[in-house]
Amino acid sequence: MLTIAISTFNKRIDFLNDYCFDDRVFYLINWQSPINYNFKLPDNVKLIQLNTVGVACSRNAAIDFCQTPWIWFMDDDVVIPNDSISQVLGLIHSANQNNVFISGVKSPEGLDIKSYNLSCSDNVRSILSVGTIQIIANATAIKNAKVQFPTNMGAGTENNLCDEPVFLHRLSKTIKNLKFVFPSGLYVIHPLERSGSVYSTKGSVRSRAMLFREIYGLPLCVFASIYFLCRHRKQIGKFWIYLFSFKRAS
Repeated sequence: MLTIAISTFNKRIDFLNDYCFDDRVFYLINWQSPINYNFKLPDNVKLIQLNTVGVACSRNAAIDFCQTPWIWFMDDDVVIPNDSISQVLGLIHSANQNNVFISGVKSPEGLDIKSYNLSCSDNVRSILSVGTIQIIANATAIKNAKVQFPTNMGAGTENNLCDEPVFLHRLSKTIKNLKFVFPSGLYVIHPLERSGSVYSTKGSVRSRAMLFREIYGLPLCVFASIYFLCRHRKQIGKFWIYLFSFKRAS
């Protein structure tokens, strides 16, 4: 009923040596690497070796290879508590295809990295800071909608951020009455460092411009960039010009 699709690359595949697989769900390990490793994996785990670059390509492969109705996108440095898996299995048991569940994120020390006060929303602004590891969605609905992650955005590309909200925005435009649901108590554990807090590189700044163009279109994206620049001028610094490049997300 649920596939947890873990993206990894090169020698980071060694995370499998210590990973605790839950036998209540299926796993897809999407491994971007030319290296040949031999792993003995449980029956509910499938390893897919990819010759692509960029995490968005890995996510898209996960959608293609997913054979369960629901998918949870995941990274190799994230811990999913057993209680969170139990909660998700309960949620999707009677959920509509147009529900996208968004988990919270805690640090290993128990600090809230991402938490939400709202319980449900159809407003795209509510998901602008959502990371891929928080997304539990209906794989069947995604395939039917023919929506994919933008392959020129995200980790592993020069525009290293914002692939997640672009993907979710495309879903919201394609799937009628799509709802973003933020279940109380649902969370994953991730190291405190986050790429989303980095503004001082060309790629990270340009990613925001691409996101604004995707969501607001021209010319409104210009005003979104101006607002963002006013809020984060110190962090953006000399790279401010890239906030107005407005390259298209592919």
